[in-house]
Amino acid sequence: MIWPGHVSISGDLTYMDYEFLGSIDLNYRGVYDAEGSYQSVGSGTYTLEPLVFIGGWGVGNTLYCNDNGNMGFAGAEYGIIGSLSSPWDGPAKFLAMGEYYYEDGYAGKEHYLWSVPIYAFDTSTEEETGIFTGFTGGIWKNGIIEGTRLLLSA
Repeated sequence: MIWPGHVSISGDLTYMDYEFLGSIDLNYRGVYDAEGSYQSVGSGTYTLEPLVFIGGWGVGNTLYCNDNGNMGFAGAEYGIIGSLSSPWDGPAKFLAMGEYYYEDGYAGKEHYLWSVPIYAFDTSTEEETGIFTGFTGGIWKNGIIEGTRLLLSA
């Protein structure tokens, strides 16, 4: 016999692609009956705002660790960055979203060093103007990024 049960999922998510930054609100409810049939209903809303600045980060070897006293390649991270305002108009907050991976045998180290190239450009014109490039780096310790540095060149 299958016991009846309930499923409830809800939450707020952040969405970003190379054009938009958005938020998603999700509510989902479901129930299993005594025969094991499942019925559900879901609802949600989303809002999208056009990004003014877009770009990416991470190319090649970007994550390093202590490998018996030598700096060893431990993995990489990469993704997209974006902003709803232009840094040329004043202070701008950037959001970065992406992924990372460890090379075989390098997961679970106490700390890592990362050095990641970044780039972005202004989307408010048809030409790619207002371009900047740079690097970000710091210490990744126990799953938390600490001691970050950012160097930009316009």
